[in-house]
Amino acid sequence: MHDPSNQDRGTGSPLVEELIVLQVLRDDRPDGCSITELHKEIGFERNDITEAVDSLKGAGVVVLDGEQVRPSQATMRIDALDMIGI
Repeated sequence: MHDPSNQDRGTGSPLVEELIVLQVLRDDRPDGCSITELHKEIGFERNDITEAVDSLKGAGVVVLDGEQVRPSQATMRIDALDMIGI
């Protein structure tokens, strides 16, 4: 896992978005994860996570259902094609 302590924690941080995508694409999370789980897993402020989720949702990368965040169909397909280097 990345250590966010020395990274920019500003709004729209690409690092936060990257970490969210990595979390929701994990094999052990077929239903994605909650914003609360993301906050616990990646250690950024909840507001930073919420803003990053909103940005990813707007770009069609994730789907947000209440607090539950999961990858979009397009993101899952690209991942299945091994086009995301995880």
